[in-house]
Amino acid sequence: MLRYPPSYGPGYPPPGYAPPPPASYPPPGYPPERHPPTYPQYAPPPDPYAVPPRDPYAQPRDPYAPPPHDPYAPPPHDPYAPPPHDPYAPPRDPYAPPPPSRSPGYPPPGYPPAYPYAEYPPPAPAYPPHGPHGPPPGYPPPHHGPPAPPHGHPPYACPPNYYPPHHPHPPHYRTPMPGYGALRPRSRSPNRRLIRRMMIKRPERKAKAKPKAKAKPEKKAEKAGDLTPRELSDIKEAEAKAKREAHPEATREEKPLQLLVERASNPKSWIPCIEDKHLRSWMYMSQEKGVSYADFEQLKEKVEWTEIHGAAALTRKTMWFVKKGCRCPYSYGKQQVSAVTFPDWFLDMAKRWLNSLNLNDQDKDSTFPNCVNLNLYEHGDHQVAWHSDDEPLFRGKFQDTRIISVTLGAMRKFQVGLKAPRRGGILKPEKGSMATFNLGHGQVCTMEGLFQKHYLHQIAKGTTRQARINATFRNIVEHAAGCPLR
Repeated sequence: MLRYPPSYGPGYPPPGYAPPPPASYPPPGYPPERHPPTYPQYAPPPDPYAVPPRDPYAQPRDPYAPPPHDPYAPPPHDPYAPPPHDPYAPPRDPYAPPPPSRSPGYPPPGYPPAYPYAEYPPPAPAYPPHGPHGPPPGYPPPHHGPPAPPHGHPPYACPPNYYPPHHPHPPHYRTPMPGYGALRPRSRSPNRRLIRRMMIKRPERKAKAKPKAKAKPEKKAEKAGDLTPRELSDIKEAEAKAKREAHPEATREEKPLQLLVERASNPKSWIPCIEDKHLRSWMYMSQEKGVSYADFEQLKEKVEWTEIHGAAALTRKTMWFVKKGCRCPYSYGKQQVSAVTFPDWFLDMAKRWLNSLNLNDQDKDSTFPNCVNLNLYEHGDHQVAWHSDDEPLFRGKFQDTRIISVTLGAMRKFQVGLKAPRRGGILKPEKGSMATFNLGHGQVCTMEGLFQKHYLHQIAKGTTRQARINATFRNIVEHAAGCPLR
């Protein structure tokens, strides 16, 4: 919509006004470019009412930006503002009663006019007489009378409780107008058949007597000094803990011991898991890059595995490799596994795994392990319960023992805890001492010192369906009877 300068009235310019263009207007190439050439001979006189030409290089307007301010736009319409002064309205009667008191400007006088239903639609407004020539052009003035409500339905035109045609069910009209018809009452019951069944009288049923609760047999008075097995186990565990704390093991200064982490070529890559100087026990973990998945497949195919059965089912498969000349068997409870000499292919594989520990047989601390125990866990149900590697072959209860464990395949949880007296014949760690570690493919774990004397460990059950092979390297210190190396 064109806006006009404030110096002109609302009736200017007259309808149909347009400045006469020259005969040769517009010139060729109009509208001009960003830097148009000048044509003084074709330049028309400036048109104050012409719309400015569109700039083809202007940036597009942001649709979410607020509209630009128009200095010539009329002020916004206030529906509750009093109507402006009408110069053609008849003078007010000085003897008429004063209008009713109301807040200034709200609501406007005569809003909304109360028209009865019989006068719908309302009559046309009656304008005051203006003489023989009628009202002047532009009458009535803008913003005169009550504001127009939305949707084309003035509020004064709708009687109370009237349903407009295009709003059949408005949310704010709930009561019908007189004579329209009463609303059908709603039933609060979701199932009328259920109500009918409830109304039918049925013979009363006698309530069944609840059976009397059987009196619990009274516990016999415990004699002085009688304790439950749990209390006895707690007492034994507390005594063992106190004894362990009162008798510390020898320190490394008193009895020298070199740890494998001190021999490793990359000692910073080893993570300390347990460093118990009081009990002379250490456990470290590291990731070895020399362990590959090809080694896992080769072990799984070439090794002749022996099944180990527990009390109810198969727990794992195993293989017992020893150095040449040794015939010491390895015992799993009542089941024994015969010794097999190291194959050359496995010996090369093991030296590659333990290459970073520099075990070159130059002294007693650099001795390469002379035996290895391979365990195959085919899925998460295969496990090994709480135990310690304190067999007589290794004398782990009486002297420092070095154990190197290499994991291939799936990740499993490795749990460690302090030894405690058996509870009901079951070996479990001390309460609050258990720690859990994840052993994945290529993980190397070491347990040194008197770890097997004071700590237990296990491979717990899991949910994995993938296989895992664990290679446990140790040194046989005391060969079994009948072994040529005894």
